Amino acid sequence: MKLKQLYKVLFISIGLLLLFFMTRKNEGINRDLFTPGQVIFNDVKELDSLVLEQGPLKTELHQVDGDWVVKNRFDFIADQKQINDVIIDLKNMKVAQTVDARSEDKKFYALDEQSDLLNERPVELSLNYKDGSHKKLHLGKSHAQGGKAAGRYYLDPENQGIFISTQILRNTQADPRVWLRKFLPDYKAVLSVSYYSRERLIWQAGRSYLSKPFKFKYPTELSKMTDKQAYSFMSQIFQARYLDVEVARPIKKLDFQGERLEFVDHVGRIYTLELLAREGKLIKCRMRLNTDADLSGAKDYDGIKQTLSEWHFMLSERLLPFMQMKQ
Repeated sequence: MKLKQLYKVLFISIGLLLLFFMTRKNEGINRDLFTPGQVIFNDVKELDSLVLEQGPLKTELHQVDGDWVVKNRFDFIADQKQINDVIIDLKNMKVAQTVDARSEDKKFYALDEQSDLLNERPVELSLNYKDGSHKKLHLGKSHAQGGKAAGRYYLDPENQGIFISTQILRNTQADPRVWLRKFLPDYKAVLSVSYYSRERLIWQAGRSYLSKPFKFKYPTELSKMTDKQAYSFMSQIFQARYLDVEVARPIKKLDFQGERLEFVDHVGRIYTLELLAREGKLIKCRMRLNTDADLSGAKDYDGIKQTLSEWHFMLSERLLPFMQMKQ
């Protein structure tokens, strides 16, 4: 290659590099918008409602008589602790690190609200205050360090600035079902689980202390299960906690006769999930709560019993083979 041609190629290459870096600079969307240590919510006010959206998913939370409810789930009572945890995290949210990024990089941070892919879109959080003011924040994917979640990417839609905060806001999905208060007890509070068909006991597993693993008590052939096998089975059963809800209405045709799942917790409460009818890929259930224990300190016990009578609870049909021992 002649010296003249070499200079020409070199000149063009330098020009392309300058154009590339100038373009990146011009496309920067986060320069000087945030500083490390900056508090995001300086003026924390009394909230009236929270809305979370991600693609087709949407959760609307608002207060009725001082209690948080899921508006787009018939005002069913929400998980108060989950909401309080989110509010506390928002109050404490600070910028840990700013992010210089081009608009197309937002897909990588799951902050591209225009993307057709749900895993590239943010959870769009809207905070509506009682004084009529509003604040929005887009929640992206988690930020990992050393293979562990060390924060989360966020975008302020007002200035398109991206930052990382160590406040992860883990329980902020836009699916309204995850915000419903779960009345069935979780694994840590249960001593015994049984499944009945009519009045016949199909199987029963239990433990003498909450710190012990579950063992099958009936039928006897299942008692030979290892702790690992029993744990795997019970893990499927305890997914029955994650229910959708609808207002209880008369059912014309019952697909189940006397089939029910019973949980007994450590204070003697008996939670009965009675199977009623199929509805698509869901099973419509009724829930009851009974006890022989002294619940003088449980102020919400009567209220819970009344609440449960007003709802049908929806259970995934994929759990049916496990409960019926037909898997």
